[in-house]
Amino acid sequence: MDEERYEINSLLGKGRTGGVYVAEDTEQKKSVAVRRFYSAGGNTSSTDWKEKFVAIAQNLSKLQSPNLLPVVDAGVDEDGAFLVAQLIEGQRLSEFVIKTPLDEHAANQMASQLLHALALSHEAGFIHGALTAGSVMLTDRQHGGYRYIIMDMGLSRLAPLIPGADSSYAMMADPALLAPELFDGKPATAVSDCYMLGHLVYLGLIGGHPFALKSLDAVKELHQSGALPPLSDYKEGISPAFIDWIETLTNPDIAVRPQSAAAALKTLPKLLPKKPATPVEVFATNKPPAPQPSIPTAPERVAPQAKGKKKLILTTTLLLLLIAGVSLAVILPQGNDIESYYPKTPDAKPVNEKLESSTEHANVIELYSIPVSEGYSSIGREVLDKGSLDWVIFRSPLNDWDNSSHPKSDFIKKPSLIGKASDSEKLVGNLSFLDSKKTQIHPNLYAESSDIGDGWRIKILNEKAKSPLTLKLHFTTWNCDAKLRILSADGTVELIPAYEYKRDSLNTSFGSILTLTEELLEDHKSFTLEFTTTEVKSEKPSGLSLNALVVE
Repeated sequence: MDEERYEINSLLGKGRTGGVYVAEDTEQKKSVAVRRFYSAGGNTSSTDWKEKFVAIAQNLSKLQSPNLLPVVDAGVDEDGAFLVAQLIEGQRLSEFVIKTPLDEHAANQMASQLLHALALSHEAGFIHGALTAGSVMLTDRQHGGYRYIIMDMGLSRLAPLIPGADSSYAMMADPALLAPELFDGKPATAVSDCYMLGHLVYLGLIGGHPFALKSLDAVKELHQSGALPPLSDYKEGISPAFIDWIETLTNPDIAVRPQSAAAALKTLPKLLPKKPATPVEVFATNKPPAPQPSIPTAPERVAPQAKGKKKLILTTTLLLLLIAGVSLAVILPQGNDIESYYPKTPDAKPVNEKLESSTEHANVIELYSIPVSEGYSSIGREVLDKGSLDWVIFRSPLNDWDNSSHPKSDFIKKPSLIGKASDSEKLVGNLSFLDSKKTQIHPNLYAESSDIGDGWRIKILNEKAKSPLTLKLHFTTWNCDAKLRILSADGTVELIPAYEYKRDSLNTSFGSILTLTEELLEDHKSFTLEFTTTEVKSEKPSGLSLNALVVE
């Protein structure tokens, strides 16, 4: 890369394929986005993959569509492969629809714009293969409405070329939207993209997806059996023609779907005159949301007279899911890698395969991940002290543990620091927790880290040794990634394999549920929760905040 031409200014974020930076193009006198691809141990001198990388990137740059991220430069130098693209400012669809689900007019516009982009891409040989709500950006248009932009076209072909790349360069996708044939390892096609576009439109209309956070096997069955609930279960007033069109795109039978993006575009119902907005009940941002479900399930069908209540329940569940950005992502054993060009606020996280193989003993489920810089749509999260074995909201200073942290039993012991970390006070945005009396308590216990491996250790006394335990852990990473382990009391036996938390935002708040089964706890009347830094993301100070912990 010509460092004299591209002057790196700041880091936008890091993803599995590399980091994205804001840079100044000194020739064009404008800001651009530069993606650096990881090439751990890779041979950047090999001409085989370099020529393929540059050739594909050049073909990608020829795709001229207002609905595709423009690639302006690419190459390979001594530091590895890179792409330079236009810097787009806007809002991800995943963030937008949780606040304002699309009406039919906007959903039709989005479908039209994205299908034009897909048709152009397919003609040039680029299949997306894993459309998600996080891979689409919205920007304002001068004459009203939004421009919808696919941000990650082409990465599925570029990333796997690079030698030394992580073996996890398998396709990263959102099962809630994934075409049913892809669950069986078949390659993605234009017909697969049409299916996922249909689900994306469905998601945009109702503000979420009923398959979110289901297990991979359950979602596979739902897709392959055609179990997507009718739109009328959640939203009224959508024209029958538009509903029929979406149902055709989302049909599990490949033969029934449009066979190309161009065919889907041709059958898209004509845009109807926009209707005046009608009041819609939403959650006020200054009120706490309903208690967060541990494992949200796909909604059941309801009778027509129950639709109003049904819509409210769905809004509650999907608001919690999509604010968290945890519409479950998986790594499927295929040869494509899908990741947004800007990994600033990803809406998905790959399942830790090592953990998946150990679910007979323990399980970790992420409830939410919220970029701290984005603020919080929900300022309060319930900590249900009633019925809990123990709960604590972590407060500084540690020497005032009994008074500041509100412990109510002897299960959760006073946390201790690991390595060279030092504790201090640091409020986590406007995050607060509510006890059963609706008293707001703000966490502020922070461990500043100087080395990888620094962090926190918390001992848990398990007095009911043969009973399964559920831990609800809330924490925040500051300018770093983190690793969670459950160890025996003496720290010599790993009860749960290491679970890693990686996000592209510098500062992120997480919520997780950890389940320890009866079999696992038979020989362990106490154990240790260990939470440490794994990677620092920039030169800014890094550390880990403990926010809350509930034992049930």
